[in-house]
Amino acid sequence: MNLRTHFIFSFIIVLLVVVSCVSSPKKVAPEGAWINNMHRLSAAYLQLMPATGDPRAFGDKKNSETVESNIVQLAQGAAQAAHDPKAPAVDPIIAFTAARFAIDTKLTYAGYKSGDQQWARYALAHTGDYCISCHTRADNGAKDFALPWQPDVSALTQVQRVEFYLANRQYATASLEANKLAKDQAYVRLDPAGYQVALEKVMAMTVRVQKDPVAASSLAERMLENTETPNYIRREALEWLREIQIWQYRPGKYKTENDKFHAAVRLLENTRFPVLDRPKLALINNLRASGLLHELLENKNSAFYGELLFYAGLAEEALQSLNIYGLCQAYFEACIRKQPHSELSERCYGRLQESVRAANPFLGRDSEGDTMLALYLADLRHLSEIPNDPKLKGPFKFRELDSDPK
Repeated sequence: MNLRTHFIFSFIIVLLVVVSCVSSPKKVAPEGAWINNMHRLSAAYLQLMPATGDPRAFGDKKNSETVESNIVQLAQGAAQAAHDPKAPAVDPIIAFTAARFAIDTKLTYAGYKSGDQQWARYALAHTGDYCISCHTRADNGAKDFALPWQPDVSALTQVQRVEFYLANRQYATASLEANKLAKDQAYVRLDPAGYQVALEKVMAMTVRVQKDPVAASSLAERMLENTETPNYIRREALEWLREIQIWQYRPGKYKTENDKFHAAVRLLENTRFPVLDRPKLALINNLRASGLLHELLENKNSAFYGELLFYAGLAEEALQSLNIYGLCQAYFEACIRKQPHSELSERCYGRLQESVRAANPFLGRDSEGDTMLALYLADLRHLSEIPNDPKLKGPFKFRELDSDPK
């Protein structure tokens, strides 16, 4: 390499470094160990989930060694993912879901070993909820890739097949199965709640991952064409169609992260129905807002990261039927720890406390009944409060704030 060529090559390298520094933040690529854990979990799930559809095969002694081995693989993979120091840490949903998944699979294995196969089978049939919660939050990661083998899902119900494909990022197949389910009159009569939740999960993927209002509209229309769809679900589907039409008319183009953030806030604030009234009626707007916020949370250096956590908590509170229980609380806690002793942290604490009390009705009657929970709230309350005088170290005074977003 001559001197002139060396100079040109060095200049190009410097130019690329400068451009990468001034351009918008890139998504952080997952570490190799994390990816390996995901493959390990996926392999165990692909084996276990179809087996849960047949209670006789699941409980057959000749299959016990294989079933137990796969549960062990699932539990070990979940534990390693939960304790992986290099796991993606930008969005609290990842650490929260990994920790809950690890606990759940450990309990499932203990139940199976103790002989409670009914509980183990039920728990395994719902492990896909953890995968779906993360895999449908935004357009991140692989999708519609070739599976290492073709699992036999013939023993699964229609709802279970939809969730199986969603959990494994087989979004196109999940959409096809969901449209079949939406038109199935016999199934909606048999299990209207399962029918509703499964289609909501597919709607979450369609809105947040595929960002396809045409496909979302088609799914809602299939639900309305089904003459056996209960009236309360029909009412929700009609409202979804109204919001999808607005989405098609104003799809939203965002030049900056600030534009995207304000669009998400407007979607949350402009819903026709309060979060605690009928959140399912505002499903599309809440999903659109949630998807935008999850995309923004990929940049932990954002100037308004604390506010992102607060609004993400509000969005997940409205979408709690689609989430792992307590997810909104994880966002409110992260908000407090990100921006302590501020008005924002006080607002986050107010929502957190409200959510915890709603989940534990006995806490209001016996605040000292759950000592660990009381200490947890006390610690976060202290962290959220604004001092009377910033120059003084104490005492702190809690200021009651309107918990609704402004």
